[in-house]
Amino acid sequence: MFRTMSTRVRAEGLSSGQGIPAGEVKKSRVSSNQLPTVDSSVPGVKLIIAHGANPDILRRTTGELVQAARDYVAAYGPLGEAKAAIEPAEAEIRRIVRETDGLRGVEIDGEFRLPVSVPVTVVWDRAKMKQGTGKHYPQVVTGERVTLEIDLDPHLGIEPATFLAITRLVLDHYGSSREDAVARTKMKVDLDVNEKLLDQLEETGVVMLFPGTRTEKRGTPSINKPAFLRKEPQSGQQE
Repeated sequence: MFRTMSTRVRAEGLSSGQGIPAGEVKKSRVSSNQLPTVDSSVPGVKLIIAHGANPDILRRTTGELVQAARDYVAAYGPLGEAKAAIEPAEAEIRRIVRETDGLRGVEIDGEFRLPVSVPVTVVWDRAKMKQGTGKHYPQVVTGERVTLEIDLDPHLGIEPATFLAITRLVLDHYGSSREDAVARTKMKVDLDVNEKLLDQLEETGVVMLFPGTRTEKRGTPSINKPAFLRKEPQSGQQE
């Protein structure tokens, strides 16, 4: 039995479409500290939202979010974020944010603002991006980072450096079947996308993206430190 070793080879600027999988991933983390708010169906309560989002949330769910946020803040203050006391409210807030697309926290007039950060993985489909953007692809996609992953048997006598420039043909040349070469060689491409330019081209009708070109995967929400708000005096009252 032979030991198996793996080697990962990174190359910049490769653009051949052959052998490249559909899903290409770019990760980013979105902070909720400066995100906008919208009025909710509950008086005195605003929803913190992601830019451009329009969360579809029931009045009942908003009420549950408000109660959980108040419980969280109450435990956060005097107990210094004691884990046991804060966990139930934290879990409820994360559940609601995870299940409500675009929701990033809650702000209660005169009480506090409680933002929630959600890590986002943006998935670009390279083939669909090329179809949709056509000749504008080199403008929109500013870089392609190609990663090759090769499962190499030492008994073949091939040094990992050999695979810097060639992939499946090498395995085929050294005696692997074509099917085995394909199974042992994996490729992933990360796209650097100029999203501002892409949005402009799409809004003006210059390009048309196909469904599935861009998708998002949201990670576990992380509740930020609450910001306590100063209650505004009612009309006619002095401070």
